[in-house]
Amino acid sequence: TVFGSLSKEVIRKVIHANIDKVKKCYEDELRKKPTLQGRVSIKFVIDSNGSVQLAEVLDDTVNDTTVSQCIASAVQTMEFPAPNGDGIVMVSYPFLLTPPEK
Repeated sequence: TVFGSLSKEVIRKVIHANIDKVKKCYEDELRKKPTLQGRVSIKFVIDSNGSVQLAEVLDDTVNDTTVSQCIASAVQTMEFPAPNGDGIVMVSYPFLLTPPEK
């Protein structure tokens, strides 16, 4: 879900360019808990410069706060293009976490 003046495609591209940060959050805990999986949705606000002002966990079916808070922190470090106009962009983005196939 996106509110504001950045396209979903632009947001998706930036997230995919930074997906290794998110994967690291998950894979670090997956080593300790091999059955860990689910979805973590992050709500974040992109300011007028393209920086993430706020990133917080909206939903967590993984039920692992270490993973979900790490993902929120990873999203907070991402840099987006400046939105069109002078406003902010509010985004809700789900990350699906599943163990790699063996």
